[in-house]
Amino acid sequence: MNLGIDPKNDFAFKWLFGREQNLSLLIDLLNAILKPLPGKEIIWLELLNPYNEREREDDKLSIVDVKARDKNGRQFDVEMQVLSEKAFSKRILYYWARLHQQQMDSGVQYEQLQQTVSICFVDFVLFPNVDSYRLPFELRNHDHNIVFSSDILIMILELPKFRVRPESISNELEAWLYFLCNAEQLDSQHLPQALETPEIRKAFKELIVISQDDLARERYEASLRLQRDEASRLYSALRQGREEGREQGREEGRKEVREEAREKVASMILVFLRQTLGDLNDETAARVNSLEFERMEQLMTVIHSIKSEEQLHNWLA
Repeated sequence: MNLGIDPKNDFAFKWLFGREQNLSLLIDLLNAILKPLPGKEIIWLELLNPYNEREREDDKLSIVDVKARDKNGRQFDVEMQVLSEKAFSKRILYYWARLHQQQMDSGVQYEQLQQTVSICFVDFVLFPNVDSYRLPFELRNHDHNIVFSSDILIMILELPKFRVRPESISNELEAWLYFLCNAEQLDSQHLPQALETPEIRKAFKELIVISQDDLARERYEASLRLQRDEASRLYSALRQGREEGREQGREEGRKEVREEAREKVASMILVFLRQTLGDLNDETAARVNSLEFERMEQLMTVIHSIKSEEQLHNWLA
């Protein structure tokens, strides 16, 4: 049975990994991402901002993060970001600093501060010149490769770069990433063998709850509408920026503004299409990404009526 529930959605992600009853899912996901040495695995977590079942259905969860602390005091901030934003890296660094600083609120001395880890799933490409989808960032000296402090770790996982087929999944991280990228289209009764793990099977059961519980389904649909409204707002802002760029500066400057806007709109269109149609083949994605701005504007006027990749392919042709 195809559930039609996307775990990358704000509400679904928080439901899966931000509830006390699903702590085992978060623990398994963190161990898969961090790949700790044997004996160093996370075995216990305390949620610092658990999902509140009484949250109103119209609450905006456009940026969803799950904060947790392990038994050693190490802190984790796990986030799913679907839409690209200009200040993404600055925001992530700011959120990391806010969470790290909160350790001092408990009277902790400097030498007692523990590592704070920010883990960011992004449904867009931040680093197009790098093939890897798992990118850890640390604070170190570039010339001599000296670590200044191990207390800061920011892990970026770029979902569009993940192209592993189910028969080629070889570890827990690949299994979780395949789940996040493809669960919406999968038959929960006939999963790929690599996804038949206790925790991922439990995650699918939680998606079934969302699909069948009237209130949970309503909140999921409301979250989808908010995401689409935000995408439309960003499209409009970029179109306005493009027009303003035409009126400012020298010709060379206008071209730079135009190309920057074109690339951002292309990225957002691809995010929206993947949300509504599922994963796109590389050729189709490349054709969308190479469209001129005027052609993208035409696509944006009909994008809500495109219900399949075949329809998109016909429109592009």
